[in-house]
Amino acid sequence: MHPCCKTTTVRNRLLYYTKRRYSNDKPFTIEEKYILPPRQNLHQEPPRVSVDISALNPKTYLGKEQKIEGKEEETPLIADLKNRIKGKNPLPVAEFMKEALTHPTYGYYTSGGYSNAVPVTGDEKVFGVKGDFTTSPEISQLFGEMIGIWCLQTWISIGCPAQFQIVEMGPGRGTLMNDILRSTIGAKTQNPLFQQFRASLKQVTMVEISPTLQRIQKNLLQKSIDGDAFKTYGNTLIEWVSHFDQIPEQLPCIMIFHELFDALPVYQFEYTSRGWCEVMVDIDEEESQKEHFKFVLSPSFTPNVTYLKTIGIDLLQKQEIGTRKEVSPASLLLMQQILHRISTQSGAALLIDYGHYQSSKFTLQGIAKHQFVHPLCQPGKVDLSIFVDFGSLEYTTKEFSKQHPNTAYPVLSHGVQKQGTFLMEMGIDVRLANLLRKQTDEKAMEALVDGYTRLIDDKEMGESYKMLAVSSPLIQEMQGTKLCGFSTAISTTDKNETKI
Repeated sequence: MHPCCKTTTVRNRLLYYTKRRYSNDKPFTIEEKYILPPRQNLHQEPPRVSVDISALNPKTYLGKEQKIEGKEEETPLIADLKNRIKGKNPLPVAEFMKEALTHPTYGYYTSGGYSNAVPVTGDEKVFGVKGDFTTSPEISQLFGEMIGIWCLQTWISIGCPAQFQIVEMGPGRGTLMNDILRSTIGAKTQNPLFQQFRASLKQVTMVEISPTLQRIQKNLLQKSIDGDAFKTYGNTLIEWVSHFDQIPEQLPCIMIFHELFDALPVYQFEYTSRGWCEVMVDIDEEESQKEHFKFVLSPSFTPNVTYLKTIGIDLLQKQEIGTRKEVSPASLLLMQQILHRISTQSGAALLIDYGHYQSSKFTLQGIAKHQFVHPLCQPGKVDLSIFVDFGSLEYTTKEFSKQHPNTAYPVLSHGVQKQGTFLMEMGIDVRLANLLRKQTDEKAMEALVDGYTRLIDDKEMGESYKMLAVSSPLIQEMQGTKLCGFSTAISTTDKNETKI
């Protein structure tokens, strides 16, 4: 077959694949009418994700059997944690997790991600095919473009504030923000809504605790330098801060939290014949185990057990022996900060992560080189994450609204949506079809469809990843409706199985 014929055949097949869902009366979306500028590295095949979070089994952290040859190397962080345990008994899981990820000198993120990944450049030590894991923005430009259009349409829904800022907390390499800006203020269109959006966006605020990742983000987003601040796409200021409470308060916010909540520390509890006991981290002296630490149960009730009340658990009510619960007070506290910010300054927030609709069992996992490892091995060199409890976050939102009825901007919850459904509602298939029409390279076309499939397919990331949106009140024309992408979202507090 002639190469040109082969390319045409593949193109037609892919176009049919993406357009088969359409009917003639389906309305066009903004991103279909106005072609967004493609990434410069469009021809580069996106990295593969080799970790399947749906297959996690706490009993098989190490996967296939591995030969144990003594203890793993004792790093300075391991020595420090051992000294703490010797000084004040076993550590709560949350404390171990916090130190492993954000220790000022040896933390997984704060030290630059010096993981078990093969030696590569600094920006690849955590993210990408050569790092420990790959996130949705690294898989396909389509993801960030849909989030960018969500920001624009949400800005319209909350009344087109004359001045506002976009905030991303935990922005990784900055790929998501780069795509958001490219698809909105960088879009080549004279549409008045895009022009007004550009003029109103006064600042982008990146919340990043890691100096190494801050440098990587600046290298990607920097277009011109103005003192210690950076500008990109015209005169939009980009600034970096380390903590949420450092976000400028004078501007309404549209906030993005992509795979942040899964890294916030959790406490773990198990119901025993003695009542609720806390799971702790102790020193493991057994030479047959390569890890320096092990999980143990507290001998009795600990003060931290009261955290169970935050997810609606009655501590006096008897439970089935062996019942396990996982609680993240840090997540609930951050959620309250987000809600307070929206209620006083107006705006919206989009939370994107893998997780469950309701409080689940133990989900703490370690990931290195795209493989699951024991969560207690090599602290500081292994990524730790949990499945986010979206039910407790939405519950916190609704309780906040009840407790603060007279705020300047009452906060609305738009429910929890599967990632695949959200992206389809945003028009990801329309955008894909547009890119394919303009593409002639067969490998690039296949890469686009491959990334699209992985983002929306329920067997890949479409169902395990979920989204929660909250906002200030919507404009009059949208009263009684939800933000774009959430028309079929689930309210977790209405589900019978959600005990919160």
